Amino acid sequence: MRSLLISVDKFDAFTPHTNELLDIADVLLAQNWRVDVITSGAGKVLSTEIERLKATERFALVTDKQGEPETQYDVIWIYRGFFSNKLLDAIAAERLSGAMIFRHFNDYNDLYIPWGVALENQFAALTLDLSPRTSALLLQTGVESTQLKNLPWTVPASFSQYVRTRESSTLARAVYIAPKMSAEMYEVQQRAREAGIQIDWLDLNQQAQRIDPAWLEHYDVVIGNDDSVAKALTLGIPLFLVNEGYVEGYLNDANIARHEAEHFCALSLRNCPDADEWVEMLQSGYASALAWAQAQRADLAAKWSLETALDAIVNAPLVAKTRQLDEKSRYALNFHSKAVLAQQQTTDYSFTRWLEDRQISEARREALLTFARAYPDKASIGVIILGDSQASARTRASVESQSLAAVSIDVIADDAVWPAAANALLQVRSAEAMLLIPAGFTLRDDALLRFAEQRMNQQNAGLFYCDEMTRAENGEPLLILRPGVNIDLLRGVPYIGQTVLFAREIALQVGGFSSLYPHAAHIDLLWRFVEGQGAGAIGRVAEVLVENPHPVTHWSEAADVVAECEQALLAHLQRLGINAALEEGLTENIKRLRYQWEATPLVSIIIPTRDRFALLKRCIESLMEKTRYQRYELLIVDNQSVEEDACRFLNDLAALGLDQVRILRYDAPFNFAEINNAAAQQARGDVLVFLNNDCEIIDGHWLDALLEHTLRPEVGLVGARLEYQDGRIQHGGYLVGVQHGVDVAFDGADGQNNGFQNFLKTPRNLAAVSASCMMVRKEVFFSLNGFTQERYPLYFADVDLGLRAQQQGYLNVWTPYARVKHMGGATRLFGNKIGVQERPLLQDYTTLRGEWQQGLLNEPSYHPLMQKMGKAFTLSASIARLHQPLPGRPLPVVLAHHINWVGGGHHRVMQPFKALERHLMIEGGLTNTIPGLMEAAQMRPDVILLELITGSRFPDIMKQLRDVSGAKIVLEYDDYLLNVPMKNGNRQHFPPQMLKNFRKVMDCADWVVVSTAQLAEAYSRFHSDIRIAQNRLAPNQWDHLLSARGTGKKVRVGWAGGSSHTGDLEILLPLIKELEGQVEWVFMGMKPRNVLCEFHPGVPFEMYPEKLASLNLDLALVPLEINQFNECKSNLRLLEIGTCGVPIIATDIDPYRCNLPVTLVANRFKDWMNAIQTYIHDPALRERQGDALRAAVRSDWYLRDAGLDDWHHGWLPADR
Repeated sequence: MRSLLISVDKFDAFTPHTNELLDIADVLLAQNWRVDVITSGAGKVLSTEIERLKATERFALVTDKQGEPETQYDVIWIYRGFFSNKLLDAIAAERLSGAMIFRHFNDYNDLYIPWGVALENQFAALTLDLSPRTSALLLQTGVESTQLKNLPWTVPASFSQYVRTRESSTLARAVYIAPKMSAEMYEVQQRAREAGIQIDWLDLNQQAQRIDPAWLEHYDVVIGNDDSVAKALTLGIPLFLVNEGYVEGYLNDANIARHEAEHFCALSLRNCPDADEWVEMLQSGYASALAWAQAQRADLAAKWSLETALDAIVNAPLVAKTRQLDEKSRYALNFHSKAVLAQQQTTDYSFTRWLEDRQISEARREALLTFARAYPDKASIGVIILGDSQASARTRASVESQSLAAVSIDVIADDAVWPAAANALLQVRSAEAMLLIPAGFTLRDDALLRFAEQRMNQQNAGLFYCDEMTRAENGEPLLILRPGVNIDLLRGVPYIGQTVLFAREIALQVGGFSSLYPHAAHIDLLWRFVEGQGAGAIGRVAEVLVENPHPVTHWSEAADVVAECEQALLAHLQRLGINAALEEGLTENIKRLRYQWEATPLVSIIIPTRDRFALLKRCIESLMEKTRYQRYELLIVDNQSVEEDACRFLNDLAALGLDQVRILRYDAPFNFAEINNAAAQQARGDVLVFLNNDCEIIDGHWLDALLEHTLRPEVGLVGARLEYQDGRIQHGGYLVGVQHGVDVAFDGADGQNNGFQNFLKTPRNLAAVSASCMMVRKEVFFSLNGFTQERYPLYFADVDLGLRAQQQGYLNVWTPYARVKHMGGATRLFGNKIGVQERPLLQDYTTLRGEWQQGLLNEPSYHPLMQKMGKAFTLSASIARLHQPLPGRPLPVVLAHHINWVGGGHHRVMQPFKALERHLMIEGGLTNTIPGLMEAAQMRPDVILLELITGSRFPDIMKQLRDVSGAKIVLEYDDYLLNVPMKNGNRQHFPPQMLKNFRKVMDCADWVVVSTAQLAEAYSRFHSDIRIAQNRLAPNQWDHLLSARGTGKKVRVGWAGGSSHTGDLEILLPLIKELEGQVEWVFMGMKPRNVLCEFHPGVPFEMYPEKLASLNLDLALVPLEINQFNECKSNLRLLEIGTCGVPIIATDIDPYRCNLPVTLVANRFKDWMNAIQTYIHDPALRERQGDALRAAVRSDWYLRDAGLDDWHHGWLPADR
């Protein structure tokens, strides 16, 4: 019997990994294989699948807690590079044999191989990629090409051989398969419903079972991407390809190959339609998409058959390589596996790249140093290094290499007496601020300068902490991004770390460092800063400024540190006169702080309800049966119930005449805010609880847990941990300043998850908590004027209330010790029945943003460099290159979006931005994605530049960006998009309804920037303010380049271009054949068929200038088809080749009539041939023309001096 061992990090949810795993297991078990799965743990969601597999008696599950792997397998299949300790033990002991296959999908772990590509090459008999795109990235990472094999998204026979029981003919029902239902998608769903199309949502984060063909065939269309494509098309169901707000439309012969090459990830989509256009595309293309899907079904089923693919893999001659697992290799694999389980890795974006992106430019460094000279008190920083001399030498070296010099550097080697020694230094040193840093830690570049910058920006703060990094054994950086100032979190976890900058004089005033706390004296100092000046005394520098040589928990979880932090906390509370005690918490090393009050106030629990008898009954019965705190009253507010059982239940309760239970009537349309406000007016208690009727009490201490925080005078609102029925987190508090303004934290997280920075295991402050279960003192509620019922009748009244409380100086608290089950909003589940929208609309977010604007950024539990539009608490690639304005905003701030990382993005956005920044004409940052609303709000730029924008949704996006930031919205175009030639490879990116959408987009711009006068004229009918910024070369990329001449046996004649130049290259084809024996043909980017030539594939743009120069051409040919699109193009290709000193023959067309010394010819064979023959027979002409062209380009066409004037004029308002 053949056998397979599959290693996967978690076997607890339906993910692409586990879906494929289950399909493979089914296929091989049917072929009489034995299949074992080794994983960290299995969850309830997959329990049915696991039992089904176990019933074959040839399946075993090995977890950390049960079972052991066999010693011999034919194949060992690795997902995500995950190796459990049991698997590592077996490999290290050489008691596990079998050929190892590494399966790669498309996330960070799959593409960047953080455990080390050398290890994979050593272990793997086969490496499986997902598509040509992932294959290229794996090869770039270093995977050996000989072991690489493609395994695309596949389907088992249950799909490929499924006999359909229904055939679609009209579009009535669609399913949207995605992990998130955005507000935009909800709007599409509403519009589709009006058009007679029902769009259901399959939430991939809440998926309870595998997608079954019998279920899927009941849909007329599948809307999705990735693995849903194969499932739909192999059933003959049209696939409407989308990626969040970006839409391709239906897959067909014209686009399937392009998207298959990217595993249908849809990341390259550019069309962003509004809801009406979305639905129109869905309707108008359906008939042809259906016919195509049905016609292609059999071919695609055969092509994507898992059985066929698997047979080719497991029956191939796989060699079990010798696996040497030394300690270093084991550590790398083990650490990576822990990181996967902790979900510390990001998607498609490495920590190394992020750190590089956060480095400040030379121009910004010089500007900050100028500020430092202007404000010497803020830049006056001394450094105290704590620890032994050998480690302190590394730290001192990092201090001495800083761009801002330290006023003083002192080393205190004796750990036991350092507080007293530090206090002595505070008396004699002259620096305004002192940086305390442990020996062995190192400061990153510009760390002191960035501390000084924040001392200028945060004038009231006296003590600062910063982010830090450490490294894995393999050198991979690991980041510790810290939340904002969060008093309740800090009372549970010393999350600020060991490196602090503090005002020397204030430290002396509050008593300096206490010798009682040799391991945590700076934490005690922090509490005394807070006692003297409030939470505003603490500042955060949201940048990675320090590298820690130890694991992140090395200090914070040390027994002495934990004990001293607890002692310092209790002393702090005692000084404040707060009666509190510590007891065991939810996780090791984090105690629960219990606030002790003698008061036992009456609590009024307000429960709005309409119908849904079963929900209400469970809510009330569980509350009355389990609640330990008995001083409460129930105010049940009936909002026009009509169902008989609900009415009877409410009437019976009312008839009982219980003083503890009152039935109130609200006889008006549903208004959540007004219902609760009205009930609060009738509450007898001093404390209010707002509780949804779909809640169930599961912990008798829930009310006590809320009350102990609510009675704190500094606290406004207190929220509970809301859970789904299966124990997963439903609501971990709100996060404001993300997505469209607000989102729910940790929705769907495993109930045992600690959360970011242990957020789910200890109380913390945040801007707002959910009114599904919220407690507040009545006096506070009324002082805030209750919920704002006019503006927030259904959604965000709780968010608004929390923001108002925070604005008034209150702390809002979320506590994990008040656990309540919550269905997730009965309104959402039964909204149609009671005539209430199921979830917030875009207008609801607009209202919230319009009122609160910058106030939405005051979120104490988040980090400004984390995702605002993607998954919360992960790194954001989109804002990594954005920097907050310099102190006082002395320069225009530009947020510049570039469409890609190739020529257009570089020449039209990135390089001009860097040149303007280098000359201190602008500041700001660059992003490769459309800026999120809250990203723009955080930066508040003067100008938002958007490159190559198309799509009917963009007018709304542009308006929203302008509203949240006050910025001017500027559009950038380098091509005439309304008439892209048929042979241009980019034509497919632009939808047929371009003209209508383009006009709308242009109407919403403040002005438009284009590259040529011809393009400005072509677009002049769409906008009155079109500015011209000509393409120019970046000196640092091009100025040093010079091609060698005469390196070939014959004259080297060449052409360079990509797929967008197919038609241009065709002009040369007759010439190429004619001259094949006379010259050495050199091509880069595209290779003509059946031509003997030297070919160079395209390279990333960062390498392109060097590569182009290294072709060492003696003559370059630059043909262009004659059409309106090309008439509007720029002379960029002449500049790139010309600056290398290569003479050029080019088509006689407007963009090339630019007074450069190039030879222009008509697109006739004779004219081209004569010009080429002249050059190849005259070396002196080639040299003379090449030198003249290079000199002209370097003189007039670089991004420097006067060459920046049109960019400055193009990008900035007239008054800047």
